[in-house]
Amino acid sequence: MQKIKYNSAKLKKNEIFKWMIKFALKAGKIILEYRGKTQPVNKSHDLYSGKNLTDSSVKTIIDDVIQELFLSEIYFKYSDYNINAEEKTPVKFLFRTKNENPCLHIDPLDGTKSYIDMKKEFTVGMAISDKKNNFSHTVIYAPALKKLFIASPNDYDILNEKLKKIPKKIIIKSNIIYEKRMLSDAGIAKIKSIGFEIKKPLSAHLAIIGTVLGENSAFLYGGSQVHDGLVPLAFAIANGVKPLNAKGKEIKNTDIQTKIEENELKFARIPSLCYFSKTEKKIKNVLEILSKKENLHPEYLSKFATYDK
Repeated sequence: MQKIKYNSAKLKKNEIFKWMIKFALKAGKIILEYRGKTQPVNKSHDLYSGKNLTDSSVKTIIDDVIQELFLSEIYFKYSDYNINAEEKTPVKFLFRTKNENPCLHIDPLDGTKSYIDMKKEFTVGMAISDKKNNFSHTVIYAPALKKLFIASPNDYDILNEKLKKIPKKIIIKSNIIYEKRMLSDAGIAKIKSIGFEIKKPLSAHLAIIGTVLGENSAFLYGGSQVHDGLVPLAFAIANGVKPLNAKGKEIKNTDIQTKIEENELKFARIPSLCYFSKTEKKIKNVLEILSKKENLHPEYLSKFATYDK
């Protein structure tokens, strides 16, 4: 049977953006309906294996279901776009990479461990980037919190039952820094010594959004996957927050590395990813701590530090 092409990559991204919003809301209903009804399973991981499995090494069947629903609709509507999808599901392999086309990113269930534990901090997240890896659109929905976070070049709002404009004045509500694979025990102690509380993120998407909105001070991530750390990027930029690396340099599109492997576009992990609230006054202090080798996580040092420029 011949595949019908309804659209091409030349379509305005805004059309896909609107479709993503509708999809996120529908996906959220499915995710909530099956919360507490699925069992976690281990998945293959490029950093961990065997006994070293972590929270990021588990998934549920819902992760796969949401991704397959997303890819199935995309395949018949926008098949000329590249795909960056977290899970290894069958429909993913129908897509053929085209370097000159934009990319659609999907994290079907960010915060899977939180979802399994019946907490509220989990999301379905999507983004659009161009062929030069500029991220222009974000759609992130947290169904248990009933919050939709969206951003596009022309419009950005937060939906919390009703659309509300993002407040111009952001006030830091806490001294929390969310951290994953960035700080050693010594580094954590140093961060605490200058007045911060360190927590592990339940959802990377929500921790980044919370930082952007001033609900926490920072988000520090060593070796972040693009679907974790950059899906919220357009939302962050729309609100005046640009991510830095551990050396304090702004992460730009040219720092995002890709390769084609088995006809699939693959994104390299971001060596270090640091989001700071734009009203945080101790950014220099935190970066000073990150500049000392003894304060950095052993895994970051062994696998990612040499790639930070």
